[in-house]
Amino acid sequence: MLDEPTTGLHPADIDKLMTQLQTLVDAGNTVIVVEHERSVIAACDWVVDIGPGAGNDGGKIVAAGPPTEGKTCKCGPI
Repeated sequence: MLDEPTTGLHPADIDKLMTQLQTLVDAGNTVIVVEHERSVIAACDWVVDIGPGAGNDGGKIVAAGPPTEGKTCKCGPI
């Protein structure tokens, strides 16, 4: 499980990170990432969008599914 692993990374470093994460997946591992970077979200098999607020206003699942389905919530497409 990774929490915002792309924070502060250059786009080239994000590509390197994604290569390493894909290696873990290809080896049969499950990788869970909490992320806002759209390129990372697009590469996922399954997305759970929790929001759109924080605290008492957040923590609700507003959309879930493969990013290729183009599901949308009031906070935008996933």
